[in-house]
Amino acid sequence: MAFTSAASKQSPALSWTLSRYFAQQMLKGMGMVFAVCFILIALVDLVDMGRRTSGQDFATIGLIIEMSLMRITPYVEKFLPFATLFGAMWANYSLARHSELVVARAAGVSVWQVLAPAVVIAIGLGSFVIAVWNPVSAAMLNRYERLEAKYLENGADLMSVSDSGVWLRQANRNSTAVIHADESSQQGINLRKVSVYRYNKDDEFIERFEAAKAQLKADHWTLYDVMVVRVDEAPFFLPKLDLSTSLTPTTIRDSFVSPEALSFWALPGFIKSLQSAGFSALRHRLHWHATLALPVMLVGMILIAAAFTLRFARHGNTGTFLLLGVLTGFGFYLAIDFALALGISGRLPPELAAWAPVGAALMLGVSLLIQIEDG
Repeated sequence: MAFTSAASKQSPALSWTLSRYFAQQMLKGMGMVFAVCFILIALVDLVDMGRRTSGQDFATIGLIIEMSLMRITPYVEKFLPFATLFGAMWANYSLARHSELVVARAAGVSVWQVLAPAVVIAIGLGSFVIAVWNPVSAAMLNRYERLEAKYLENGADLMSVSDSGVWLRQANRNSTAVIHADESSQQGINLRKVSVYRYNKDDEFIERFEAAKAQLKADHWTLYDVMVVRVDEAPFFLPKLDLSTSLTPTTIRDSFVSPEALSFWALPGFIKSLQSAGFSALRHRLHWHATLALPVMLVGMILIAAAFTLRFARHGNTGTFLLLGVLTGFGFYLAIDFALALGISGRLPPELAAWAPVGAALMLGVSLLIQIEDG
């Protein structure tokens, strides 16, 4: 008798059919909100791209659309948590409005059983974004940045780091210089074992400098112990040579490929190369941790959405709880932005800046749901 009484108090197992139904409703809500966000961002970006390319000979409609689509792909990872939050709220509201959540709860189904399909979706979606979408969007953004440098920035300065050393490209209207250094220090201000290749505006070779070291000054590079090699001339030696440049320490730092243009899997190797070359990898480390935390953030958004929607399902105060959910979503957006800003500035370790908002979202959702379940 005691065994029967104890068993009757346990929550019944959630059937596969009901789990699948809850999952379908969650996917429907998330997909609808995601589509609306994506279309709005795409339209705004398309207008901006049209403005930037207006009056340019190369600006065909096809190229404008292509560049716009390539530029907005990384935004998917940025607005996906909020699409998850609002999509889950819409799905739960729809279930509550038709009394489906009320019936499930009255049948003894726990909050955790109701949310299990949505949590599985969040983890799976976050893992898919990391493993598949992130490398694709990184490749597309990388291509966009190259097209932007070619068409919109007149051959902007670009810098990269590899196992072979540091590579820097600086350009002006009349010539282009490609600088290679085996070693660097002080964020690229000092270079050692330097090779400089200069080309004219038609990409024809002009000359090559081989220097023991180079130092960035106010408006030029100063090369020391320089061997000058020119076409149809004998090489000759100079103790010092100045090479004009518009670069500054800030522009050198910003010339690196953006973290979003590198896939999740390529970032650790790039970070290692960057640090070994004497540069700060703060932005790239922060982006890697923020991407890694995405599945957990999506779970947190699912829990927060459920906490607010289940409350109004029980108490009937729909407008208040939906408004609180929306305000909470915007609050987390500001918190994430603030934490990332502190991480980029170096005031917070990148690990803490990336994971603190995630942990806060998860703990808030769990605590609110515990109150609902126990209350």
